[in-house]
Amino acid sequence: MPTETPERTRVGTDAQRKMSGAAPLATSRELEQMTTTTTPPPSLAGFAERLPLDYQTRFNPAEMAAHAYVVQQLGDAAVKVGPCPSRFSGMVGLCVCAEDRPGLLATIGAALSDLGYQVHAGEAYCFDEAPQGRRLALDIFWIAFAKGPVREEESDTLGELIEELLSGRAAPHIEQKRIAAATGGTVAEGTTVRFIEDAQGSLCVLEVETTDRGGLLYAISRALADAKVQIVGSHIRTRQGRVLDQFTLENYDGSSIVDEHRLEIQVAVLAALQI
Repeated sequence: MPTETPERTRVGTDAQRKMSGAAPLATSRELEQMTTTTTPPPSLAGFAERLPLDYQTRFNPAEMAAHAYVVQQLGDAAVKVGPCPSRFSGMVGLCVCAEDRPGLLATIGAALSDLGYQVHAGEAYCFDEAPQGRRLALDIFWIAFAKGPVREEESDTLGELIEELLSGRAAPHIEQKRIAAATGGTVAEGTTVRFIEDAQGSLCVLEVETTDRGGLLYAISRALADAKVQIVGSHIRTRQGRVLDQFTLENYDGSSIVDEHRLEIQVAVLAALQI
């Protein structure tokens, strides 16, 4: 199956560092040093330790600094969006932090689609804000955006749309199209939906391989939300028109998914992938 391993990119000019949101957490010299090491400085170590080990091994300190800044800016808001360093040529990095809830990734996917963003790759993580604090989701996307770097006002627009969708004050355009579309479509050739084991041997990772198209992330994550399962982690990759996505799932109460429910989930996702 096609996979793509993103390369770490160096943080460029001071202006780019400021755009990435990393500047308030470190000086330019410190950021430049961060890109050449895998060990986060003390100011970031505490942040990284709150996230899964998978996150700590996938991101360098400069990237962590950008993510930490977005989390820091969340405050009491429902969602915060900000730019972050990109790993892919011609792609823009985008970081979204919000209080975790069922259907969150579907909502973010709908907002990205409605605003014309094409998701090339992505990672999703959950962590506790503090002891007895909120459960937060940290989602990082690399997106195609013809206008170039994402400006602050564009990040704010995305954040506002996500908040409106979460509150029910707005309905995603892509959902309206889905409802209006005729049923009885076909699934793209070469599509597979299956469960695979995680590192602990638990059959809790849903792997989806199919042809890339607009609104795909929303379609999959919406189907999972409708199936009453929670996405606690995800890895999204696109290569040469093919998508290979992996979603770590659990029930809303944190329990493992039983065999019968796994089959129901696979059928629901396959139905959502009809074209």
